[in-house]
Amino acid sequence: QEDFDYGRNVLAELSSQHQLSKDDAILRRVENIVDRLTRHVGGRSEPWNVYVFDAPDVVNAAATRGNHVFVWTG
Repeated sequence: QEDFDYGRNVLAELSSQHQLSKDDAILRRVENIVDRLTRHVGGRSEPWNVYVFDAPDVVNAAATRGNHVFVWTG
């Protein structure tokens, strides 16, 4: 639970700087990529929480403990 809470705190911080994307197609695409990667590397069975930020000028992605993945649209 501590790891999950850590990821939620990172989400809160990032959300104060960038708006979450409302584009479901982009979110599904990123979720599919994360699913394929975690299956390939034998990821843990807990689900991954995937968030996409609408920030066309930011080219970045990050993951935190607690299975949180953050991707910027740039």
